[in-house]
Amino acid sequence: MPDRGTDPGADRHGLPRFVLSRRQAQVLALAAHGLTWRETAQALGIAPATVRSHLCKVRARLAAVNTTHAVYLALYRGIVTPEALASISREILAEPTGAPPVLLDEEVTDA
Repeated sequence: MPDRGTDPGADRHGLPRFVLSRRQAQVLALAAHGLTWRETAQALGIAPATVRSHLCKVRARLAAVNTTHAVYLALYRGIVTPEALASISREILAEPTGAPPVLLDEEVTDA
């Protein structure tokens, strides 16, 4: 039996490594940001059922019990970084020029 810790197909925990598709990463980032399926669908211009499908596939691949658990596992296993999730959310949620910016959690300002 190969040592899973040194297997190039395994992550640092000896679990199989995989990469999220661009769309799966986008959906996961928006879920991490707190958007609902409908809000995520609207932001990405896709159907809510498609958002659910992407999240279902991510949860299944990570063996996560829910979306919050999937976000945690993706971060913990190094599949995504906090910076990548914030960057994806920022890119998708950016308002057109002239519109007020959308504040992300880490950008809270004092009034």
